[in-house]
Amino acid sequence: MIQARTIGRLTDEAAIRQAEHEGKVRALTRRLVGVASSQMLEQDGLAERLTDIITRQVELENRDAALASTLERALAGSATPPPDAPARAEDSARQPPMRKGSATERTFAGQTLREQFDQIETGLGRVETRQFGTVEHFLAFARARIERVRGAFAELQLALAPEPVSPPSRPASDPRPAFALALAGADAALGEAVRWRALAETVPLRPPIEGEVGRSSNFGTRSDPFTGERRMHAGMDFRSPVGTVVHATASGRVITAGPSGGYGNLVEVNHGNGLVTRYAHLSATGVSVGQAVPAGAVVGAVGSTGRSTGPHLHYETRLSGNPLDPLRFLTAGERVLRPLVRTDATPEADAAEAAD
Repeated sequence: MIQARTIGRLTDEAAIRQAEHEGKVRALTRRLVGVASSQMLEQDGLAERLTDIITRQVELENRDAALASTLERALAGSATPPPDAPARAEDSARQPPMRKGSATERTFAGQTLREQFDQIETGLGRVETRQFGTVEHFLAFARARIERVRGAFAELQLALAPEPVSPPSRPASDPRPAFALALAGADAALGEAVRWRALAETVPLRPPIEGEVGRSSNFGTRSDPFTGERRMHAGMDFRSPVGTVVHATASGRVITAGPSGGYGNLVEVNHGNGLVTRYAHLSATGVSVGQAVPAGAVVGAVGSTGRSTGPHLHYETRLSGNPLDPLRFLTAGERVLRPLVRTDATPEADAAEAAD
């Protein structure tokens, strides 16, 4: 949810953009009208075209503002931005000033007034095409984000999905223009992508220790370091010096923080949907029971407390009480959390970044 302060800032920015748009439209009008009197434009059959150009310019400016607003919302819920909004309409349509003359002599750089109008309209057409392309890029970006998270959940056999949001009711024949309808669809898809990413933040996909860390023992049956017997090792051991910071691998609420038998100093975080993570043998805990923690929050420091042969972090991932291999989650997290990359390097295509 966008806070009131953010809404106020966006409102102020929208007002500033609107004032800028109006000033640029007036400048365009002065530039075009300045080439000739209304009578001369009528003689050339350009008066109606001038009105159409100004109307189209205003519409493209408004679309740019809508694209910027959609981009703002996408950035608010994603660490990786979708493609930027296209260049503003006046940048593509900007033409050098034209000078007065007779109906047949009014030229600039060898172009007649009519040719100048043709060039401006062509530029506006390019802007319109780019704007529709940007909407498609937003939609492709959103779908890629959703499929990346959904695919990770399926691989982990987690039956998770965000709560569905009922779309607003629309008449069978929606009167809105094509661009508004397309942008509304992209905006809805971006909103859904944000909800999937928020859900992913509750799944332990992040590493508990940052950087390159050696693993002294993996999940599964192993020889017990104290007895030599074959026993189940319910987690992963990360070898690291005492005091190394340990992070929550997903958002959740702390349910254990303190000494716990062989685990030594233990922090346990409930992430909801039956998922729980454990961080054991800590030299110190940095959270308290009942505390809500975001993904990446510091929960403690590496130690060698409890049943431990040396400094390391014992880390577990559990679902409905049953231990699961944390490496599967961390491997899936590398794909979900890595930055999205462009799949098309051509400048004209400006392709969506594809699978926050």
